[in-house]
Amino acid sequence: MKMLVKKLVNNSDGQVLVLFALALTVLVGFTALVVDVGRINVRQASMQSAVDAAALAAVQELPENTVAATTKAEEFFEENGFKKEQITKVEFLNSDRKIRVTASTPLEYTFAKIFNKGNSTTVTKKAAAALTTPFSDLDYAIFSGDELELLHFTGGSTTINGDVHSNQNIKGHATINGEATAVGVFENPEPDATVKTDNSPVLNMPELSADELAELKQSAISSGTFYAGNVSFSPDQLNAIFATGAVIYVEGNVTTNGSGVCASAGSIIATGNITFNGSDVTLTQTSPICFYTSGVGSTVTLNGSGCDLYGAVWAPKGTVAFNGQGQKITGKVYGDKVTFAGAVTVNYSNDDAIDFPIKTFRLVE
Repeated sequence: MKMLVKKLVNNSDGQVLVLFALALTVLVGFTALVVDVGRINVRQASMQSAVDAAALAAVQELPENTVAATTKAEEFFEENGFKKEQITKVEFLNSDRKIRVTASTPLEYTFAKIFNKGNSTTVTKKAAAALTTPFSDLDYAIFSGDELELLHFTGGSTTINGDVHSNQNIKGHATINGEATAVGVFENPEPDATVKTDNSPVLNMPELSADELAELKQSAISSGTFYAGNVSFSPDQLNAIFATGAVIYVEGNVTTNGSGVCASAGSIIATGNITFNGSDVTLTQTSPICFYTSGVGSTVTLNGSGCDLYGAVWAPKGTVAFNGQGQKITGKVYGDKVTFAGAVTVNYSNDDAIDFPIKTFRLVE
């Protein structure tokens, strides 16, 4: 009997050794998993932060200088603990308004190679940043934000090459070469659109923040183009200011009387009304313009024929009014209300991102 018990004990000792060996193998495996996976996760996170920083720094050089953007990406990538040689690709997209930075680095395993997982793995991360404006999330040729008043095309011949949105109903004679979306319905007479979608969700009207308006005001003060109170310009006066590239900021109403406004760029920011009373207003040559009124109930009004603008006309709390014949906008028209009383053509363009008075930069991938 004693011999049998001793034999069983000896057998148990062997089993314990086998179980211990198996447990040790599993323990080492978990150690490899925890250590190596943890190191990979840390490396991935730090590299993602580095490419994020590189992309955000580089995009601020766009669209003018892609060489400087590449240099800036390398500098910020290295400042975040990596070598610029680890950047494997720098791409410029959307007419050089977007940059994508890709980087890779090898990472040697500590324990995983014991289990025939190889000696190393490669960590690859990328980030993209873009030059944006407050319009960037709303790609519409015309955006009417009022939830109580319909978008009504009453002019003789209105053509929109791009998408249209109204936070209420849409009505009237217009040709929309794009999608027309209405929170409400399409009333008779309905516009002719490529696609019509009713019962759409309400969209928020973009507008400049108080800080952005303060920045524009300070810029105008520095350039001598800030006006406290209502101001009137002749076409020659306005052309001379626009030629300098300065932003005009007016705490009050802005009126331009007379024909022949013709410049390569220009922006007017006002707290009151912005009114053009002459014909042949032409701002199409080089850089997008921006006419913006921040006042509640204020109006951007284009009277007269032959208006040809390239950029954005924007009244987030007021009205954009087209009252002349043969008017053309290449860009965007955004207003709490948008009215048409003449023949107007609006061609959608996203080029306002090039020279918009306020530029913002954000990660988009």
